[in-house]
Amino acid sequence: MSEEELKYIANMRATECRLNMYKSEAKVWEMLISHNYMFGLEWQTQVPVIVPRYLKETYSCKAFYILDFLEPNNNIIIEVDGEQHNKYDDDLRDSILKLLGYTTYRIKSLDVWKWRVLKDFICGVYDKERIIYSKY
Repeated sequence: MSEEELKYIANMRATECRLNMYKSEAKVWEMLISHNYMFGLEWQTQVPVIVPRYLKETYSCKAFYILDFLEPNNNIIIEVDGEQHNKYDDDLRDSILKLLGYTTYRIKSLDVWKWRVLKDFICGVYDKERIIYSKY
């Protein structure tokens, strides 16, 4: 498969994911976009990342990943983990993405519905990444 075909497939899959977001993902998205202006961030949702061929061959991983949420200026990823996630695949994915310069934070989908837990999670991510009010 050519690089162009792979990008096309990844973009189509990302579009499909955006149109069919899980309710827990939509809840996180609401909170993140409300912070875009306040913190000077540019959160994006369902973003495809193509894995370079050498990493794919070395680690036997997928050709691309769809990131639940990405803040591209800081290379921060937030993933909402539902019941379908398994630790081995998530760890491999996080390792590959770390090699590409990203930092991944994970929250369980059930925890998204606990407002205090979600708020503390987002604040924890911002704290660890030293994101502060940049507009004021």
